[in-house]
Amino acid sequence: MRKIISSLFLLVFGATAFAQETFPINGVRDLRTGVYAFTNATIIQNEKTKIEKATLVIKQGKIVAVGATVEIPKEAIVVDCNGKFIYPSFVDPLTDYGANTPKRSAAGFNFGAPGQFLSNKTGAYNWNQAIKPEVNAVETFSIDESAAAGLEKKVMVL
Repeated sequence: MRKIISSLFLLVFGATAFAQETFPINGVRDLRTGVYAFTNATIIQNEKTKIEKATLVIKQGKIVAVGATVEIPKEAIVVDCNGKFIYPSFVDPLTDYGANTPKRSAAGFNFGAPGQFLSNKTGAYNWNQAIKPEVNAVETFSIDESAAAGLEKKVMVL
């Protein structure tokens, strides 16, 4: 009887220990699942094609339909984008174009230090201090025409 109770306890404890993720992931990752429909938007497909009052349907992070006569799935979360534009683009997380050079702390960089698990910032900030949600990239972006010309040659229109 004692073995049965011990085994049952371990089974319940083991199931609850792995029930959910409790620590934030260090990196870029989007775990949202489901279907989203962005309706009534002006969608710019490329430099020659523009669709007015269009719908963009995204399912589990992937675009599944774009157009003016797209059927919206019944389980979709609908976002009205009246008066808004949707452009094809990509974000290059490794680029430094338009970004200011990061400032070193007084102590400099310490690459041998262990990872930081708790933030020492006050307020509603991310647990990882390397992520700075309080920074508005539009306010800090600076245009460099010569660097932009080099990048334009590398971009391939799909």
